[in-house]
Order: sequence, then C-alpha cells, then structure tokens
Amino acid sequence: MAQITTGLRSILAHPWVYKALQTAVGAGKFRRYFIDHCVRPKAGERILDIGCGPGEIVPYLPAGVEYVGYDISPDYIAFAKQRFPGRGEFYAAPFQESELARHQPFDTAIVIAVLHHLDDDEASHLLALLKRAIRPGGRIITADLVSVPGQNPIAQLMVDWDRGQNVRQSSEYTALAMPVFDEVTGEVVDQALIPRTLRTWIMECR
Repeated sequence: MAQITTGLRSILAHPWVYKALQTAVGAGKFRRYFIDHCVRPKAGERILDIGCGPGEIVPYLPAGVEYVGYDISPDYIAFAKQRFPGRGEFYAAPFQESELARHQPFDTAIVIAVLHHLDDDEASHLLALLKRAIRPGGRIITADLVSVPGQNPIAQLMVDWDRGQNVRQSSEYTALAMPVFDEVTGEVVDQALIPRTLRTWIMECR
C-alpha cells in the first residue's frame, strides 16, 4: 500500500481530525452528490463500502439499505460502530478473498479514496475481488483524487500532501478497470469549496 501516515499526516488517523478536515474541504457536498447522482441506492439494496473510514457515508443513505463497511483502521471502525449502532455492519479488516464467503452478494460496492492509496497490482486485485462480491448486473463505483494536466498550484499541493501516493490521471484509473469489467465510465467532478482546487475521478464499473 503506497501511502504516507507519518509526520503531520499521522494526525488523520484520529477520527475527529479526519472528520474536521473532510468538513473543511467540502466533503459533505461531494458525498451528497456521490450518493444521489452516482450510487442512487434504494431500500432493500445491499451496499459494500470499502475504505469506509468512520462511516461518513452512512447518513446519506436511505432507510432500508443493508450496509457493510470495511476499513483497516480499528479507530475509524470503533468510531463508526459507536456513532451508527444498528445502521450497518462494520469490519476493521482489509477486504480479502476470505471475506467473500461471509456475505451475500451486494448490489453495489463503493470505493471512496482507496485506489490512490494502492499500487497498480493492488488496485487491480481489489477491483477483481469486488467484481466477485457483487451480484450479476451489480456495480462498482470508485472515487479518487485525480491528476489533471495543467491544474492550479493549490490543487497540486493538495494532491502532493494526500496520504495516498498513487494519484493517477483519469485514463490511468480507467486502464486499471478495463481488463476486469465489460463497461467502465467516469467523470471528473469538483470536490472542494473552492472550484477546481480538489478534483475527483468518479468511475462506474459493470
């Protein structure tokens, strides 16, 4: 996993600090867009959330969704369990082959801010594993920081300071998914309060 978690970045391991930073960069607005326009969940659907963090996506889901979240941070998962009792299942573990037998197939798997923490082999392996975790006709939807040629210095600084060290161009994210899925589409959206400072590649795989 290619990420930096030392120095100043280490404070993001604390759930409250992570929440505060996410609020500062306008992540709530992005999550609303992501859920309403990309995921479009319905009651009764099963959603798998890889890299769920402290459960920040849960308040944006409609009632009746069966939610399962995975994150490698025990602190994030403990925070999510405390904050959202009865709203889903939370696992402090990487999503691996052994986890497939634990769950019924999902309608949608969402992967927010994870792929840019992984090298190409790790990212390709995760996408292939998630394809097996969803039902036939299901979807995998990812969202990651994207490198845009000619982006402004503020955007580049935020990319450089991210814990994930594999921020890619949109074509590079697509190239990871194409060997695994029949259909891969995507869009670049503004995530931050200041337009065109923090941009995200949203990719849908079927």
